[in-house]
Amino acid sequence: MVPTGIQHGPEILQRFKVAHKPLVKALSSFESMESHGEPIKPLLRQLITWTPPKEGITLLKLFGGIGTGLEALLQLGMVVRRYFYVDIDPIAKQVAASRMREFTTRFPQQFATTAWKASFTFLPSDI
Repeated sequence: MVPTGIQHGPEILQRFKVAHKPLVKALSSFESMESHGEPIKPLLRQLITWTPPKEGITLLKLFGGIGTGLEALLQLGMVVRRYFYVDIDPIAKQVAASRMREFTTRFPQQFATTAWKASFTFLPSDI
């Protein structure tokens, strides 16, 4: 299902928590583990949360491929203010360029043409 409106903060965080419940449970199991008789201290005691700014994010996509990462962010309701694409594959670039136009049509409030108009020329393809 593709969201129709822009979602920020709590909505995205709730989706993340539901989708990653097994990860949270696995991380909490480290509390009882031991190594050489010493308790193992967990790297994470709680999920790190982040709320994207309402004006949108700047996204640099190295190995951009056909833009599936960008599509996933847009489907989550994130606003992408600026987008930079890097990939050396000419076919992937053609597909991605076509999909950028499609994303602008599907997500006009989240991904304006101005967000990606220089995305294929701003950086070299072989970073």
